[in-house]
Amino acid sequence: MEIAKTAQKSWAKTPLWRRAEVLHKSAAILKEHKAPIAECLVKEISKPAKDAVTEVVRSGDLVSYCAEEDVRILGEGKFLVADSFPGNERTKYCLTSKVHVLLFFSVLSRTIMHFLSHLCIFRS
Repeated sequence: MEIAKTAQKSWAKTPLWRRAEVLHKSAAILKEHKAPIAECLVKEISKPAKDAVTEVVRSGDLVSYCAEEDVRILGEGKFLVADSFPGNERTKYCLTSKVHVLLFFSVLSRTIMHFLSHLCIFRS
């Protein structure tokens, strides 16, 4: 977990478009290598082969979905008028934006995460 916390600081400084690009590439790699990853799931946890393939593809879909949601949610800023807060008049504005506070990869199976961790997809 400490490694993830340290990596998160660097990841947060990565431009949003690049983060989405990396996540989409990760999803594509999962789907491209679904057979060997599914085979690992079958051997590791005795998951039926058909279900293992479905899990790998679904995990790739989830990674892509998260990438798109990041762009949609984090790429959006909102203006607030100052009188939204007590003691202020409508003479100033502020811009708000959302920031990452969680790591989402924890929802993927350990086998799938192990496979992704051995790829060099996070390098430029």
